[in-house]
Amino acid sequence: MGISRENREQQTEWDLHENQELIPIELSGEIAPDLFGIEPVKAQEMVSGLTTVFAEREALKNAYIDVVELPVTAENLPTFKELRLKIVKNRTQGIEKWHKTNKAFYLAGGRFVDAIKNKEVLENEQMESKLLEAEKYFENLENARLHALRLDREELLRPFVDVLPSDLASLDADVFESFLATKKAAYEVKIESDKIEAERVEAERKAELERIEAQRLENEQLKKEADEREAVIKYEREAAEKLLAEERKKAQDEANRIAKKKELELAAEREKQEKLQAELKAKQDAEEKSKKESELKAEAERKEAEKLAKAPIKKQLVVWVGSFSIPETNIDNDATKEIKEKFEAFKKWAVNQVNNL
Repeated sequence: MGISRENREQQTEWDLHENQELIPIELSGEIAPDLFGIEPVKAQEMVSGLTTVFAEREALKNAYIDVVELPVTAENLPTFKELRLKIVKNRTQGIEKWHKTNKAFYLAGGRFVDAIKNKEVLENEQMESKLLEAEKYFENLENARLHALRLDREELLRPFVDVLPSDLASLDADVFESFLATKKAAYEVKIESDKIEAERVEAERKAELERIEAQRLENEQLKKEADEREAVIKYEREAAEKLLAEERKKAQDEANRIAKKKELELAAEREKQEKLQAELKAKQDAEEKSKKESELKAEAERKEAEKLAKAPIKKQLVVWVGSFSIPETNIDNDATKEIKEKFEAFKKWAVNQVNNL
């Protein structure tokens, strides 16, 4: 959990001060005052105020070595916390207080004590960090469990709500299950209600369309009847007028009628002949097309037969077996099913025999 006194590695940290210079700070061993332009005697005076702090910290370090090896249990949490607070006090009331007082001497001295402070505080903070990690171990485990529980419950609840509650992880299991069941039931009720409403709207729409169509058909029928009545009245009036005005032309009209009828009959006969000729031509075209297709099919089958004749014996036999078939029948009973199954089994057996050649 910490850096032991026996295996502490050499590390370097850079401290950025007011003049933006980067000062190397050794995390183990002594800090050389000449790097900061300070005489050793003056440097000794400046750090003399740390003697008691270092002595206290040395005792805390010894205690840290023992405490940091303790198992993380609920019983040891107070021990971790107590030692961490003592180390915090050694840092804030000792090292950092000494740093604040001495840094005011002059800039070079301030940079020197900054370097000492950073080095010494780092040791404290490393120990504090490890102790705090141990102290908060169970709390972090619980936070992680609650986070995972919240995500699981959100996943279960998401399909049935628009807004997810923020306190899902704090609910008891039975309370959450009841809440989930309620939301799910409400969602299903809403879906069913929406479905029923959609069906009702669709039924009303269809009924309205049917009513409109019925009204349209009725209007068309009424218009048709009115047009027919008007046509009859017009015809009767015109017929009467013609009867009075064209009595003398009756014979000529009859002759014209006969001629017209004959013309229509001739036209109908001509149309009939044209239709027969068209049907005959279509039949001839179909026969010609069928003949060409038969020739193409025969040519394709001939080429396929030539290709198959040149293929290996196995392939020829497989194609031969594949050509086996039995006629279709409308009889559907156990006997026909068994015959078909055994015939297919025989074909599979024959293919296997060919493959084993």
